[in-house]
Amino acid sequence: MTDRQRASLMGGFVAVAALCLMAWVFWGPRGVTAREWLGGLLRFTFQPTRHIRIDPQNLRLVHGDPVFQLDGGGRWKQVGHVAELSPATVVWYQRPWPTEGQQWKYHEAPRDLRHVLGLLAPPQRRAAIESQIRAALREHGGAIQASLEPLVLESVRESLPLIQRGVSISIDRHREELDAIAARYRQEIVRERLLPLIRTEVLPVVQQYAQPLAEEIGRELWDRASLWRFGWRYLYDTSPLPERALVRGEWERFVQQEVIPVVRSHEEDFIVANGRIMESLSENAEIHKVLTEVGSDLLEDAELRRFLLKVLRESVLENEELRERWREIWNSERASAALADAADRLEPAIRAIGDELFGTREGGITPEFARVLRLAILEKDRRWIVVSERVKDSGLLPQSSTVDEDRFRPVLELAAPGEPYPLLVGWTNDTPQATDPPTGP
Repeated sequence: MTDRQRASLMGGFVAVAALCLMAWVFWGPRGVTAREWLGGLLRFTFQPTRHIRIDPQNLRLVHGDPVFQLDGGGRWKQVGHVAELSPATVVWYQRPWPTEGQQWKYHEAPRDLRHVLGLLAPPQRRAAIESQIRAALREHGGAIQASLEPLVLESVRESLPLIQRGVSISIDRHREELDAIAARYRQEIVRERLLPLIRTEVLPVVQQYAQPLAEEIGRELWDRASLWRFGWRYLYDTSPLPERALVRGEWERFVQQEVIPVVRSHEEDFIVANGRIMESLSENAEIHKVLTEVGSDLLEDAELRRFLLKVLRESVLENEELRERWREIWNSERASAALADAADRLEPAIRAIGDELFGTREGGITPEFARVLRLAILEKDRRWIVVSERVKDSGLLPQSSTVDEDRFRPVLELAAPGEPYPLLVGWTNDTPQATDPPTGP
């Protein structure tokens, strides 16, 4: 080897060492020395790997999907990744190699808003945010309510007549549709279900508690009624004499001077009887059953729901008069001053909640927000595989020390939803290390 070749080889070695040192300085994890990190990197780079064919069971895999496993210390580490899709193949980084006594679970992160919010605000963080909101409302709630309450009350007071007018206009516009629904319900509900219920269940209860009171009032009125006074006036009205309507006059006198005082004297009895009737009807199982069925039928009636939604949309959402009135109220100087005052009072709490959720300029973004960015924006961490020991009867199944590589085909099983992604945060001495992120920013 010439001196020039030796110099080139030495220069290349120094350049590689310098690059590794710079990588450790900028990207190396805390608490790991340069020697440990470099040794782990070299072992990870040059150690033998194994390609393992797997059975995906029609589960969606993407090239690069990671494979995780818990080590002996209960920490997550990445042990491989999906290298090929047809056939589905995983590259396993190092020993110990997978065995037949293990299960391969396929995880896929949900993409709905509920999951994203759960990542951004886990239970501990939600409790802290709720505490901040309660503290802010205790301090400023009274003042904010005092400034906004008149605007809210005015909006409601002004809205009710406009909504009522909108409902009337909408119903008149769809009168034929409403008449068809009402005709159907008169037959199906009123005649076939409610009227028989009234005859068999309601009227007997009313008769039981109201009939004694009605009979008592009737006897008192009979005792006060004068057949003589009604009789001779009737004869006079039927005679050819000029004056008429004596019976009507006597009846009006009888109602005002006799009937009304008797009825008023039994007001307490009416209240007691009405209470007993309502109590008995409220405890009637058959009435409960029929009304529940009727209510359920009304809620499940697609035609009625479409009609009500149409009326609601036209009378509220598409009510231009209502929108214009709300704009006048909430764009007024009084509303602007009230909203500005509320914003000034709540701004410190809102900023604190924002720092709690997203992070600060000094401390950086929170791990939870980083997860959301990777999942929702960068579309990372959507799928992963977890390899673990298969548990049966609270004991581990024995592992086979030797595996027939030609016949070994791990089968992916769909995991239960809700498991968090093991976020990659650094390197161990041997392999890339994946752990759950800390809870604080």
